[in-house]
Amino acid sequence: MPLKTFVYSLLITVVSLTSSYSQKTFTNPLRKSGPDPFIVYHNGFYYLTYTINPADQPGGNGIEIVKTTSLAEINGTDASLVWQETDKAKKYNMWAPELHRLKSEKGYKWYLYYTSGSDMCCEGQRIHVLESEHDDPMGPYNYKSQLTKDYSIDGSVFSIGNDLYFLYCKPYEGNHVYITSMKNPYTLKGPSVKISSPRYAWERAAGVVNEAPIALVRNGKIFVAYSYNDCSSANYGLGMLTADANSNLLDANSWHKSQKPVFQRNELNGVYGPGHNGFFKSPDGKEDWMVYHANSSPTDGCSAQRSPRAQKINWNADGTPDFGVPLALSSHITLPSGDPGPSGGIYLQALQETDNTAFKIYPNPSMDVVHIDYISEKDELINIQVLDVNGKLKADVCSRFVTKGIALKETFSLDNFQMGIYIIKVSSASINKHYKVQLSQY
Repeated sequence: MPLKTFVYSLLITVVSLTSSYSQKTFTNPLRKSGPDPFIVYHNGFYYLTYTINPADQPGGNGIEIVKTTSLAEINGTDASLVWQETDKAKKYNMWAPELHRLKSEKGYKWYLYYTSGSDMCCEGQRIHVLESEHDDPMGPYNYKSQLTKDYSIDGSVFSIGNDLYFLYCKPYEGNHVYITSMKNPYTLKGPSVKISSPRYAWERAAGVVNEAPIALVRNGKIFVAYSYNDCSSANYGLGMLTADANSNLLDANSWHKSQKPVFQRNELNGVYGPGHNGFFKSPDGKEDWMVYHANSSPTDGCSAQRSPRAQKINWNADGTPDFGVPLALSSHITLPSGDPGPSGGIYLQALQETDNTAFKIYPNPSMDVVHIDYISEKDELINIQVLDVNGKLKADVCSRFVTKGIALKETFSLDNFQMGIYIIKVSSASINKHYKVQLSQY
């Protein structure tokens, strides 16, 4: 029986599930890989885009979109390639795509903003925009324009009334956040004004970097989240700027920086470098959510290990957003309000909890995936197997040597298994653990 196996760096909590979880919750990550994620919800569908891993597509010279009816289905849904660049001057290092529905001269169109350049990274990086032929986020798209003339990255758009603004990042002894006005969705018109530079110690700990600005507008206030420190650092995180919506947004004095990070690494939950986020609404429009990338190891840096994750935003009494702490991969998160849940497929239900803190195992309720987290008390060889309900061997997952005190973290899929009850067996010379799960059909 074939098994898909891969390793996560840190998994923390065990949760006992009931069958209702399969319809009401999801677990992060949304996908195994997907740096710089951005989600928009429109007319019954979520649309996720992200930076493509160059290992999956040489040069990373395309843009993908994942379309689903439920956040819980993103992990199992194939991405569609909506743009493939061929111009050598701008077909490399395609980063941070964002998808926005904006009004054009011919009605509403979809605009894909992204950064790219030549194969000599990274002085050639510029911000470009594509325009959809119709009012459809899946395209087809045509190249519309290059928005910036000099090195610049991480473009994003927001509107106040009929005024359109463009946020982006460019360097001068580090990376800084700028804002300008727009004539239309594909043309900048005003002077660029620097509204954020790294000035606090926490945003200068690993590089002089403020990047990836993104706006959240609510109740007459504009909150711009930005990422601080270099993405190679486990201390990559989010800071925030605030302005009144009726102020002069092209005046740097209108923007006020929070004195502390608003979202940062959490060792307890095994989350490092959480940043480069986006904002989106729940299907019923009642909730605000964020999508961001993060690592499960402090050494993963800017690699393709950065996975997209999502969680709900709460609101403080003073009207400011509360992003909370980045949740562990094992956290079962209630789906956004109005999300119908998965429309089909299989899911796992835990039939018992593990019995101690050193050994933790739990299924992902939105798919056929099992997570194991085991901290050994000695150097030993650990074997993981799948048995049927009668104890007959169905599959050998792995045999892995672990060092005392170092966690074994294994994630594997029961893909192609028939519906029914299975036993996950974890054994060595010193342990013999059995854990029962049920594979069910939606």
